[in-house]
Amino acid sequence: MRFGNPWEIVRAQITHDVSFGGRTEHHRDDNGKYCVRWIPERVVRGVAHDTPVPGYGKSTNTNLLRLWKDEATESFDFEAFNVGDYYGAVEEKIASETISKVSRILRI
Repeated sequence: MRFGNPWEIVRAQITHDVSFGGRTEHHRDDNGKYCVRWIPERVVRGVAHDTPVPGYGKSTNTNLLRLWKDEATESFDFEAFNVGDYYGAVEEKIASETISKVSRILRI
């Protein structure tokens, strides 16, 4: 598995941002209506990976098993890097990509 899964098709054009944690903010809009807005603590981008699964027996059907790989929305923090915090510069990327690392290890 050093070179990846040859049957897995990366669908880089299919992504979804997933928000974790955070807080809510209460405010009133221009018409005075009470509104609540969710401010996420962290956002992770999921990238689709499809694996074809052929049907059983004489079936001519093939379905797709869609798994998701997580990626950081911002992979490098230049402000942290500029003040000498080298670990902090990539901390968001490492934390975001940890979500799917366990599933890749177990898919042997």
